[in-house]
Amino acid sequence: MQILSVDQFREKFYTRWSWWLLLLTFALTFFSPDRGAANKLYRLFVALPALLMLSAPIITGLKEIKSVRWLAVLSLYLLISIFWSGEIDSFDNHLLRILSVWGFVLLLYYISLYRPEMFARIDLVLLGFGLVWLLLIVADWDSLWNARLHENITSVSRGVFSHHRPVGWMLAVLSLLSLQRMSRKDSRSLLWSTLTLIFFIALVFTQARGGLLVFFAGLIAFCFSGQVNVRFRTIIIAIAGLLFTIGVSYVFYPEVFVRLIERGASGRFIIWQNWYDLWQGDVVKLIFGHGLGASAENSMGRHIIPHYHNFYLNTFFYGGMVGIIAFFAWIFSVLRSKADKLKPYTPWYPVLFGIMAGFLTDGDKLFNYPGAFTFCFILPAFCIVFANKRPSANEEIHAD
Repeated sequence: MQILSVDQFREKFYTRWSWWLLLLTFALTFFSPDRGAANKLYRLFVALPALLMLSAPIITGLKEIKSVRWLAVLSLYLLISIFWSGEIDSFDNHLLRILSVWGFVLLLYYISLYRPEMFARIDLVLLGFGLVWLLLIVADWDSLWNARLHENITSVSRGVFSHHRPVGWMLAVLSLLSLQRMSRKDSRSLLWSTLTLIFFIALVFTQARGGLLVFFAGLIAFCFSGQVNVRFRTIIIAIAGLLFTIGVSYVFYPEVFVRLIERGASGRFIIWQNWYDLWQGDVVKLIFGHGLGASAENSMGRHIIPHYHNFYLNTFFYGGMVGIIAFFAWIFSVLRSKADKLKPYTPWYPVLFGIMAGFLTDGDKLFNYPGAFTFCFILPAFCIVFANKRPSANEEIHAD
């Protein structure tokens, strides 16, 4: 039996095993019925190896990417902020969360460098896993089968997607990805239009208004992106599909639309007012935040709300002006990742814009795996960033 050197072992990890660990990540996230078990298995079998396989050339390459540097600044600052949050005991937990996300980012980087042909198909693989995940959700969706869909929307969940809101986000992302596949000239438009319709119908029935916001914001971004020539037939199919979904849903489940309207803003204006009132006269916390370990709980009448239902306000709460500036600097660096040189077409820009719109009405902490943040935000962001890092055909790649 041949014993591999450290460099040879890294080479095999980069060129072969990294892709399979990404598939394992998808499987754990979408198929596992237990969030805790998925979390532990991911950290042990995916994040830990990805972090251990760091080498000097990889670190050098990462340091040259501005968005990676900004994410490192944001990660470090929020981690340090735990010390003035008064919850030092939560340091280990948040450190593991941050490292879990970084393990995922590193895995994407390895694949972009060493498996560029597979990296270009991540959206396709995600759609495959997402379709099976949707079938599992439908099978577990009790209120869908007993004609009480309007009474318990929180039952629309599975495993790590433990609430109808992240389920809605993920369905919106899958809808946007399949819609863009449908628009390609070399695509099987009938297949992708059918999948888009399936994902969108499920999105409507989850009654996740945040998911609908993500989808329509992403759809607008896609239409104005200019990255592809949207054919007239595609527009007709998309409009007909949307109208069909809304019409059929209204005929058979009118309570879905009634409930969507009745829920109004769900008290978000009161919650946001609570956020505003919190900063009265506290200049230090306004600048540096309350710290990542602080509780963002606030009250709305007799109800206790776990956070401020706005990712930007939550980030400001935890990190203050310093934290929110670091976050937007990171986002700006992602969007400036040489977008004009992205070849072939990347489907992730509309997804990223859609999720950023969804952040206006929901979202808590960025570093949270497993969950919707990883696949609806971290994945699109770094698929954009690393798309330009693919080596040329005649460029040799070595682990060291």
